[in-house]
Amino acid sequence: MKKISILISSLRGGGAERAMLMFARGALDEGFAVDVITGMGNGPLRAVLPEGARLVDLKSPRSLAIVPPLVRYLRRERPDALYATVSHMNVLSVVARGISGVRTKLILRESNSPLTERKSSLTRRVVHCLAPILYPRADAVISVSEGVAEELYQMTPKLRGKTFICPQPVISDDILALGDEQIEHEWFREDGPPVILGVGRLQPQKDFPTLLKAFAKARKEKVAKLVILGEGGERERLEKLAEELGIAEDLSMPGFTVNPFPYMKRARLFVLSSRFEGMPNVLLQAMAMGAQVVSTDCRSGPREILRGGELGGLVPVADPDALAGAILERIDNERPNIAGAELIRERYGVATAAREYLKLIEQPRLGGESSREIL
Repeated sequence: MKKISILISSLRGGGAERAMLMFARGALDEGFAVDVITGMGNGPLRAVLPEGARLVDLKSPRSLAIVPPLVRYLRRERPDALYATVSHMNVLSVVARGISGVRTKLILRESNSPLTERKSSLTRRVVHCLAPILYPRADAVISVSEGVAEELYQMTPKLRGKTFICPQPVISDDILALGDEQIEHEWFREDGPPVILGVGRLQPQKDFPTLLKAFAKARKEKVAKLVILGEGGERERLEKLAEELGIAEDLSMPGFTVNPFPYMKRARLFVLSSRFEGMPNVLLQAMAMGAQVVSTDCRSGPREILRGGELGGLVPVADPDALAGAILERIDNERPNIAGAELIRERYGVATAAREYLKLIEQPRLGGESSREIL
């Protein structure tokens, strides 16, 4: 039996980490043995760890500290392939495999726009400098969208020929079933008000201040509520802004939720307000639940997902007026987004995506100008 290892930073949350746990499920279904390796083994996503996958906790809360135990793991276990995701973990996995001397295939997954992403900390700036040097040493790089692939090529042309655009493994029968669970939140009652939903970490990338400002404008014309699921460093700022805008009583921020899918299924409208993305899992998942959606036309992902606006609203980044207008255009539409749901469920199903990821193990030395033939 072939064995793969999947490296994620922690189980505390995050779309990239959740997607890789979904990939683990797909790999198990394809007959692979799977180890999920993490620097911190505790967190809400432990509940999402698929049955049959072995959790390997490196007990390294600081990212740099994972290299020595990861080297020891690779020398001991010698998996057929190591998959890593998120830029700093990608860089560290290249370093660890190089030190270990093992012949394990190394497959990196870039889930964000590497050039557009803000370099707001020393760690991010160091990773940004190291990525063009270290990424080409991997056997393959998975790009989650065309936009991310283009930025990878701009970062270093050496990645042409070993970068593969693969669908996100984010939709499964389990997730669709989870959408039917009950919600205790009073706003989601049958006779409740229309609810606008946002999901994501409370951080600058997600630009929830623009969503709050747009909601405040739309709220003057339509009765509605706003729910934002997620946690992060901007909570206090958002709560203060809601007070200033006079919408505090119409805003609920319950924090990180392991199962956001019933909220997506029951919300009148799902809104993505991000400044940039790689391929936003939450937008894919909301559409799979049949939600009507509005998104910023950010780099990258939303335009690809929404087919240029055919399957949902697209508005400029950081434009509260445009976002408010798009919300008002769609908030009265109570019909499920059937066309969007069918397309997303087919394209981004766990089984489909997992097979594409696993094909990369069989790739010999990669080369050439285009890697689209794997799709």
